[in-house]
Amino acid sequence: MKSALAIPTLAFAALAAAALSAALPGCGDGGKPAAAAPEPLAVPLEAIRKREMPLTHEAAGTVRSTAVAVIASKILGEVKALPVREGDRVKAGQLLVEIDSRDAAAAKARAEAGLREAQSAFEETANAIRGAEASRTAADASATLAAATLKRYQELLAAGAVNRQEFEEVETKHKLAAAEAERAAQNLSAAESRRKQVQARIEQARAELETAGVNLGYARVTAPFDALVTARSAEVGDMAAPGKPLLTIENAGRYRLEAELGEGQAAGLKAGDDAFVRIDALGGREIPAKVAEIVPVSAAGSRSFTVKVDLPAAEGLSTGLFGRAYFVRGKIEVLSAPAAAVIDRGQLTGVFVVGADGAARWRLIRTGRRCPQCVEVLSGLDAGETVVAGGLEKVADGTLVKR
Repeated sequence: MKSALAIPTLAFAALAAAALSAALPGCGDGGKPAAAAPEPLAVPLEAIRKREMPLTHEAAGTVRSTAVAVIASKILGEVKALPVREGDRVKAGQLLVEIDSRDAAAAKARAEAGLREAQSAFEETANAIRGAEASRTAADASATLAAATLKRYQELLAAGAVNRQEFEEVETKHKLAAAEAERAAQNLSAAESRRKQVQARIEQARAELETAGVNLGYARVTAPFDALVTARSAEVGDMAAPGKPLLTIENAGRYRLEAELGEGQAAGLKAGDDAFVRIDALGGREIPAKVAEIVPVSAAGSRSFTVKVDLPAAEGLSTGLFGRAYFVRGKIEVLSAPAAAVIDRGQLTGVFVVGADGAARWRLIRTGRRCPQCVEVLSGLDAGETVVAGGLEKVADGTLVKR
């Protein structure tokens, strides 16, 4: 009996010793202390509540420059130089295209020669007029003297002091003097007419010279404003012709978003109204903007109006970018979460909700309107619940946070 009772007693003692060593620190584990519980994480927290959010109308659109210029030649000629390419930024007055100007230079030389010839002819007519005036003066004097002599001989003939033959000779001289005076007057009139014709030739030559000079200037095409080259439609050696596009440039400092807005949503909208824009290529951040223009005619098929929204200068803006315009039409009270608390993971949206135990738990939510500070919550959260509103990169599902 004694030996039979000893075995269970020894076994019980061994189990008790093992339990005691497990319970006491430093016993049976090499003297290592037990692991301490992790400290709660200090992150910003915020309660879900109702807030006023802007009531907006959304419209998709495209970014376009406010000034786009298609550069074309005004003269016919070969492209000699085209020193810019797509993507180059140019300054106002910078050379864009140079066209062979030999024809224009030859036309200018011809116009200059024509002007010199006309001016020389004008000098000749001036001299001819001076000669005609002198001849007319002399002829008029001779005619006056012949008339006086004829009158005196008429009196002498009546008194019988001269014979008929002598009178007829004087009368003939009078007629010749009068005819000479008439010819001198006609010559002077003809010279003055030639002067008017030559003066007209001079004016025409000057106009041709001015036109030739302008055409010669068209051989060098410069940028009308500071711009970005967006298209190059020609190469060196191509034939430039009036109206044929060579380059397309745009004002790189002023852009608009042109969006289509339904006729009901556009009602009451006017230039100067506040709006904001989100452009995906720029990270989707909110860009403040203002309505610049509303095209007063709606598209027949879509019954929509084109609304142009001025954009502030921003790095990365360029023609063709897709964007969304939001037109503020009032305010509405909605259940919302702070924008800093909302996490988008692909097609899923969620927040970290902090429970009574201090643990942050990941929860999916459905959202609606968004503004820079808050996001409308359609489902998944209730007013009064607390969410993590910052330092989200440190938080995982189950992380303890300080309340």
